[in-house]
Amino acid sequence: MMRIATADIGNSSIKYLVGDISRIHERGENEWPESQNLTLESLSQKAPLIGQPMDWFVSSVNEENAAGLRERLQAAGDLTRWHCLDRQDVSLTLDVDQPERVGMDRVLAAFAAHRIFGLQQDVIVVDCGTALTIDLVGQDGVFRGGVIMTGPATNLSALNLMTEALPDLSTEKLVRPASVLGRSTREAMLSGAWYNGLGAIREVVQEMQNLSQGEPRIVGTGGGLGPWRDVLPQDWVLVDDLVLRGIFLAAADLQRKPNHGAF
Repeated sequence: MMRIATADIGNSSIKYLVGDISRIHERGENEWPESQNLTLESLSQKAPLIGQPMDWFVSSVNEENAAGLRERLQAAGDLTRWHCLDRQDVSLTLDVDQPERVGMDRVLAAFAAHRIFGLQQDVIVVDCGTALTIDLVGQDGVFRGGVIMTGPATNLSALNLMTEALPDLSTEKLVRPASVLGRSTREAMLSGAWYNGLGAIREVVQEMQNLSQGEPRIVGTGGGLGPWRDVLPQDWVLVDDLVLRGIFLAAADLQRKPNHGAF
């Protein structure tokens, strides 16, 4: 057994997963270890997360939160080695003009979607959070690019920031509107955000399907995708922790390399 720990460190949350890399090729689409959520408020605690020293592989968009997690792991004795992934650690070819500018979340989500769902077909990755990104990865493991748009909360926040009269509804839960005809400013804004996101997803995915070889697999992820889960096609695969799975897969590849002890 060769167990490792992986973490996806964001600005407002941290997800982590502990698993055995020796079983990575045995895992089906629905047989992954369960991921865990860690609150930022708990980073100052010294209680163990997993109760044993372990190699940690992480991807982070927030240096302060990453430092807080590392300090907690060290204080609790849960850390042997720490490795923050970069693009060179991920076995994905980026066929874009500036590969060094592609965000690690997009890289890792695309990598995981290809390895888990796309070895026999192209895959389209829909990831919705603060931003809504939709990317196409070929069956050959080549990231071909995609689109970056604002997520629903960002859209609603922008309406407030860029106007004098519209309220800030960015923290409200977005649900399917009872009618497209909003009967108040609030209803109209929430309805607009819901239809704006759904329409963008449908249109972009259709365009990417037209560019794909054969019938692509569609994989959705990200907490912001929630408002549309019930109306998306049933053959789409929805994975809550796709980026975290990408970290785990990349870490497993690194651990198998002869010089993996160098980091």
